[in-house]
Amino acid sequence: MRVGYDTLVRDRISEIIESNRHQPVTHTPDDASYYAALLAKLAEETQEVRLASAEDLPVELADMLEVVRALPRAAGMNWEKLLDLTADQRSERGGFGSSSNT
Repeated sequence: MRVGYDTLVRDRISEIIESNRHQPVTHTPDDASYYAALLAKLAEETQEVRLASAEDLPVELADMLEVVRALPRAAGMNWEKLLDLTADQRSERGGFGSSSNT
C-alpha cells in the first residue's frame, strides 16, 4: 500500500523508510518551491508546537528550529550574519525573555 504525504521531510527520512523495507517516493523541488515548502513546514511545525504537550514540546521545538535554520540558507542568507543581527536587535530592543505585552 502506497502512502503519500506531500510534505517537506528531513534529509534522512528516505534512508529511514528504506531501512524499514519500504520504497520512498520523493522529488527535489526547485529553489522557489523549496522556499515555499519551508514556509509551509514552518506553519505546520508552529501548529505542532502550539498543540504539543509539555512532554512533546522539546521535540516539536527542535523540529521548528531545524526549519528556521534552513530558511535563511534557502533565501541566500548567512546563518552567522543572521545570528549577529539577532544579537544587535536584542541589544537595541531587548529579547523575549520576560512576559511583557503591549
